[in-house]
Amino acid sequence: MRTTLSINDELLREAKELAARRKSNVSAVVNDALRKTLRDEQAVATKRNYRTPVYSPSEKGTYLSPAEMKEMLAAEEMDPYRKQ
Repeated sequence: MRTTLSINDELLREAKELAARRKSNVSAVVNDALRKTLRDEQAVATKRNYRTPVYSPSEKGTYLSPAEMKEMLAAEEMDPYRKQ
């Protein structure tokens, strides 16, 4: 597919140099760069979709009130190397 893009002069010069080193053409270099950028963006978007599981107090486990949690965190900050 053909399209028209405005490319910064310096970027175009670098793309031409890379194409020459690869014995390729500017279109292939631009396509490769665009594919890599889109793939990287997709990977970042996938990582952002992580959600921390939330458990209700009715499930098995220990329920801590906010005050109890604050107390535990304060104790840990005072002695972070203590054995539990």
